[in-house]
Amino acid sequence: MDTLTTLLLVLALFSLLCYRLISYYYRLECNAVVPTEWPVLGHLVALIGNLHRFHDWVTIGLAAVSRNSEFHGGLTGVRYIATCDPANVRHIFTSNVANYPKGDHFAEIFDVLGGGIVNADGDSWRRQRTKIQMVLTGPRFRAFAARCSRDKVEKSLLPFLADVAADAGRPCDLQDVFLRMLGVGPERKMAAACKTIDGFVAKVISQRRRVDDIKLNDDSADDLLSSFLCHENASSDEFLRDTAVTLLLAGRDTTAAALSWFFYLLSENPRVEQRLLHELSLVISSQKGRTTNITTAGGFVTFDASELGNLVYLHAALCECLRLYPPVPIEHKSAVADDVLPSGREDGKKLRYEPSYKFIAFNAGPRTCLGKELAFVQMKTAAAAVLWNFAVEVVPATSSSLSCLSYFT
Repeated sequence: MDTLTTLLLVLALFSLLCYRLISYYYRLECNAVVPTEWPVLGHLVALIGNLHRFHDWVTIGLAAVSRNSEFHGGLTGVRYIATCDPANVRHIFTSNVANYPKGDHFAEIFDVLGGGIVNADGDSWRRQRTKIQMVLTGPRFRAFAARCSRDKVEKSLLPFLADVAADAGRPCDLQDVFLRMLGVGPERKMAAACKTIDGFVAKVISQRRRVDDIKLNDDSADDLLSSFLCHENASSDEFLRDTAVTLLLAGRDTTAAALSWFFYLLSENPRVEQRLLHELSLVISSQKGRTTNITTAGGFVTFDASELGNLVYLHAALCECLRLYPPVPIEHKSAVADDVLPSGREDGKKLRYEPSYKFIAFNAGPRTCLGKELAFVQMKTAAAAVLWNFAVEVVPATSSSLSCLSYFT
């Protein structure tokens, strides 16, 4: 055997040994509760190995290390401190909020949102929040949002689910259903998705601009975009685009994700489903013999937001769903300066208040989500209608598809 052959054989054996070692330690990292910090690579190996279950991995890891952990990105040079300690959350989001803006890194990750309120900091954020808050808290917009939610449930959601239920053997991905607003199907590549979103938003802005003399006291100004056309920056299409995309994604995707988990949890907890149906039946019974806010469309029952607002168990069930599976499970902040972090429903008759730093599904502190009440209106309207008219079950062997096996007439 000549020298070259021997060298190649040794190299092959060495490569095989390295591959075996890397595979072995990679599997260890994928199953490790506390990740190993490797020289040069930091925690990057564990991160890559757990991307498919990132949120579960972070949750399990934080529980194992008393709610706080530090991550190193190795060659990337990125360092994170992850925490789920309520005292730390309160400190970051409320007590010392000025030291924790979203920062440039967050804006780079979510560049699709441009200069919208989610990415904005400082004066830009304050101006946008004031404007949005003024619109969202107005009675005209609340009525407009409730009407739109009910129309969407009546004319789109229930008829579609009825068609699925008629074909009892066909499974249905409810998350895909709840995410259909644009009517363009799932975009799998970011570039294509951004192009689709920009085209849709540009079309809507153009239509709104053709409306002459938009005023806040006109019916045409009930929606957010029309209200922003009266803003001092209305001449900038870029400003309107960023605002529209931010509000579209913040109000649509989060609600869709929450509703998807809500029906998944109900399919796993029939006792809760029965209590919710009982609560809805009381609403229907109370309306008999007088003018009702409950209407039927195509044989289906829908509910008005004013009736659903008083349902304690429905509200509590949605809150519990948001606690277990928050649509925005991780909040990203960048520290301006060095800092030291501080390290129920008893009788079912009333809701128990929990401070926002303990129930952070809608953020906390000055950046508390402005669309919180609107999200509950949308979720309650859709949840009540689907819950009353359909029986939703999980398809065996998969947790991502839910099937409407039957509907009630």
